[in-house]
Amino acid sequence: MVHSGRAEEMARAQVEMWVYWFKGDRIAGAVDWVSRTRSSVHSASLEFLAGLFAFQTGDFPILSEVLPAALQGFREDDDTFGQALALTFGSLGADDPEQGYQLLDEALHLVGDSDPALRMIALLFQSMLDSQAGHLDEALRHREEVLLVAHRTELPELTAWAKWNLGWTYLAMGKEEKSAALWSEAFDYMAGARYQEGVASTADGIAMCELRAGRLERAATLLGAASATFERIGTVPWIEAAIVVEAALADLRRDLGDELFERNYGLGREFGFDQTIALTAEAIDDLSDV
Repeated sequence: MVHSGRAEEMARAQVEMWVYWFKGDRIAGAVDWVSRTRSSVHSASLEFLAGLFAFQTGDFPILSEVLPAALQGFREDDDTFGQALALTFGSLGADDPEQGYQLLDEALHLVGDSDPALRMIALLFQSMLDSQAGHLDEALRHREEVLLVAHRTELPELTAWAKWNLGWTYLAMGKEEKSAALWSEAFDYMAGARYQEGVASTADGIAMCELRAGRLERAATLLGAASATFERIGTVPWIEAAIVVEAALADLRRDLGDELFERNYGLGREFGFDQTIALTAEAIDDLSDV
C-alpha cells in the first residue's frame, strides 16, 4: 500500500529536481513509479510528473490531460514554482499557438530570474511556436537568449541542448555550416557524458547536414542509429526535430530507392551506442573539412 503523505513528499522532491528528469536516459523507472502511485494518490506534484514524463515519451494526449490538473492544484496551494512549471510544459498541449504564448508569458512572469533553467525552457518553447508560425527571426532571437540563459544555469547539458536547438533554427534558415558547428559542440558534450538521448539527437541533426551535402547513405545510417537509440531508452526525438527527420526519411527513400534506403537505415538500427558515436564523429569531421 502506498502511504499518501510519504508519496506526496517524494513527488514534491522530484518536482524540485525536474531538471534531473529532463534527461530522457533516466526516466524509465520513474515513469513506472508515477504511474503506479497516481492510481491511489492524487496530488499536483504527481500530475505534473506524469505530464513531464508524457512530454519525454511523446504522449501528448496524456500531457494535455494531466498538466491542467497539475496547474489547478498548484494554484490552490499558492505554489508559484509549481505553477510556472505546469504552465511551461502545459503550453505544449495548448489548443492553439496564441494560448501557448499566453501560458508561456505567464510562466515567464512567475519565474522571473529566480530559476534560469526553467526560464530557458519557457523561452525555448516560445521559440518553437515562433518556428511553427514561420517567424524564424523571432525564433533565432529567442534561441540566442536561450543560450545566454543556459550559460547562467552552469549546467553543461543545458548549454549543449541550447546549442543543439539553435542549430535547428539555422538549418531552417538555410545556414547548414552554422548548424553543423553548433551540433559539433553539442556532440562533444553529449558523447563525453555518454548521454544517449543527446547523442541520438545530434546524430539526427548531423544527418540533416549529410543529406544536404549529398552523402545520402550515411545520412540514412545515422537516422537509423538515432531511431534505435531513442527506442532503447524509451523516449522520442524533440518535436521540432521529429518533423524535419520524418520529411528527410521520405526524401532519402525516394532518392536512394527502397532497397538501398532500407539497407543503410537498417544498418544504423543495428548499431550499438559506441558505433553511433563513432559514425557521428566521422560525419562531423567530414563536414568540418568542407
